[in-house]
Amino acid sequence: MPTQITLDPRARYNYASWFVLGFERLLGQSALRWNIRPFATLSYADPKVYGKGIALVIKNTEWGGEMRVFIHFWDHSEIEESRYRWCHVYAMVNAKPEHRRRNKVLVLGPMMGATIASWPSLVVRWAANAAASRGHSSVGAKTMLRDYVYTRVRRRPIAHYERPTAVRDNYVYHASTLWYDPLTHETTNRFRFEALKACHAVGLTVEGGLYYLGEGAATKEFPLYRSYQTDYAQFLLRERQSMNEYVRRTKESVLAINTPSVGGCHGWKLCEYLCMGKAIVSAPLVRELPGEGLIHGQHVHFVHDLAQLPEAIRRVAHDKAYRQKLERGARAYYEQHCSPEAAAASILSRCKSQA
Repeated sequence: MPTQITLDPRARYNYASWFVLGFERLLGQSALRWNIRPFATLSYADPKVYGKGIALVIKNTEWGGEMRVFIHFWDHSEIEESRYRWCHVYAMVNAKPEHRRRNKVLVLGPMMGATIASWPSLVVRWAANAAASRGHSSVGAKTMLRDYVYTRVRRRPIAHYERPTAVRDNYVYHASTLWYDPLTHETTNRFRFEALKACHAVGLTVEGGLYYLGEGAATKEFPLYRSYQTDYAQFLLRERQSMNEYVRRTKESVLAINTPSVGGCHGWKLCEYLCMGKAIVSAPLVRELPGEGLIHGQHVHFVHDLAQLPEAIRRVAHDKAYRQKLERGARAYYEQHCSPEAAAASILSRCKSQA
């Protein structure tokens, strides 16, 4: 076998699943193995490191030698310097423009978590990786189990997102969480609410809404959070939406509403919408993208001012030719830059060029 990939079992699995699937699709499951030994020098004493990325070692008989890769999938964009020193390739989902100047950085497209294994296979993988991590990580088996289970309970196989579904005219479905920090208060939450208001104002049927987390960490960390109960009452959700319903109804929607998410990151929704081939109305993005990025009018319709939302939504909803152009462009960008296979191929290509 020309390529063999060894993965660090201490990775946060619901995030790492996207890239695991990509390598499995490109190379086959037999090309991947989980083993902690090649990563003995990487410390996981700080529990925050657990969610930042996954380390892997790639061996290829054609290149000769081995390449150390760290895939940074954290929402925040600060480079983990210990991993940067360790690796040959530092692949980032949420790179900033200045990161392009660092020679190890490879910019990846947006990603999402996905269901990639059956329940029995998932439990076996968790048990093996939790056992291997014992004594080598500050994160325990129960925390790891939560993230493995998440891929089955709150995620779906990619095929669910790709299944053809007829778009309903004059219908918009959107469901997202109201986040609880000053940045998302002024940007993410506000844009989503104003976009839903604009959909309603131009005569579209709006379903779904903005999920209110309730009392607890959200109101403790951000006291203004309580104001959403009145300010956003028109579109407030008190219960989480079923994932099956979320996927189906989003695909039926005439358009999708996108914004940067926590810390300015590419939210999982952006990857979902691109995968589904949705016509996307989006706030400007603040993180880097591969290739030429998402181009206004070709892959997505960008809105730079909230006052532009009604006209943007009216055009995308009612100009069928334009909407279909955006749908085709979104899916084409996903296939070229964002799919699990595209992400894995990009990493392998960089490794080959640097070997």
